Amino acid sequence: MRRFGIVLAVILLGCTQVHEAAPAEPELNTGETPTTVPVLDLPAPYRSGAAFMTGERWYALNFESDELVVHLHATNAYVDRPSDVNPADIEHDTEVRGVPAFDTMDEGMRVISWMENGASYSLDVTCTREDDERCTESAFAIALANGLEARQ
Repeated sequence: MRRFGIVLAVILLGCTQVHEAAPAEPELNTGETPTTVPVLDLPAPYRSGAAFMTGERWYALNFESDELVVHLHATNAYVDRPSDVNPADIEHDTEVRGVPAFDTMDEGMRVISWMENGASYSLDVTCTREDDERCTESAFAIALANGLEARQ
C-alpha cells in the first residue's frame, strides 16, 4: 500500500522520472577513462602532484600549492557558431603555442584560452596574494601555456 501511495504522489505532482540520490562520496576519476582530446600536460614543476581527470570528450589537470592554483581543461565538444558570427572578425588578445588566444582576468583569475588540434583549451591561474605578478600580469600564464607538453 505504501508503494502505491508513493506512485500516486509522483503522478499527482507531475513527476515523470524517479531519480536516485547522489552518492555521499563521488568517485574521483583518475584519468583512466580514455579521452579523444589531444592531451597537453603541465610542465614538469607543476605535473608532480597534479590531479588528472578525463572523460570521452574532455580532460582536466589541476595543480595546487599554498600560493598558486593552475587548472587546465580541454574539450573537443562544440556547438556550431551562429551564422552571423565570422571568425575573421574576432580579435584575439595574444598568441600561445603559435595560435591566436584570449587573455582575460576574472575575479583575480588569469585565463588563457585558445583552440588547437580541434580542441578548445583553457588555462586558469589563481594566486592567493592579490599582488602576485603570476596573476596580475599575463607573462606567467602565457609562458605556462607555451610550455605545455603533448602527452603521448
